[in-house]
Amino acid sequence: MPLKSDLPPHEAQALARKRLVQTCHDMLDGRLTFLEGTIKICSLRFDLGIQERDPDIIVFVGIDSLTDYLPPGHTHHLWDSNALKRLQPEFEREEAWAREYGTPACENLIRRFSQETGESAGNSIS
Repeated sequence: MPLKSDLPPHEAQALARKRLVQTCHDMLDGRLTFLEGTIKICSLRFDLGIQERDPDIIVFVGIDSLTDYLPPGHTHHLWDSNALKRLQPEFEREEAWAREYGTPACENLIRRFSQETGESAGNSIS
């Protein structure tokens, strides 16, 4: 897959929106935690071609802001296993909160962008 900078702007935006829809599906289907999905959504937000303070995206900016004290999953191998065990109740509490708070925004984003990405709002992208 080409790097985003190698794509014309309209193609980069379409790719970002497709990744957004897939991320939302993965979160709702349990293939990706809401904490990890939030990081992905926040990394895409400036490539989507939408307002900076989009109400659905700002939900994930809030989740990220309130949970960024927890180490992201891709860094767990760098952490002491005992420290991660001590943080586990916080991971679980924050994940439950993020799922409750973020589910409606995921559903809205899928509804908004799945038609233009050629995907069904009810099905995940392969």
